[in-house]
Amino acid sequence: MELLDRYFKVRKHTEAICSHLQTEDYVVQPVVDVSPPKWHIGHTTGFSRLLY
Repeated sequence: MELLDRYFKVRKHTEAICSHLQTEDYVVQPVVDVSPPKWHIGHTTGFSRLLY
């Protein structure tokens, strides 16, 4: 499986995991030890640009 295909597979899985979340679940970091989902989604999306 090519790297780009793997990325899209992981991205689809991430979206499925987050599908039950509410808008409020994407707010800024609530505590030092926990990053909100938007942080992870944003960073993996940003890093995907390296694949192109």
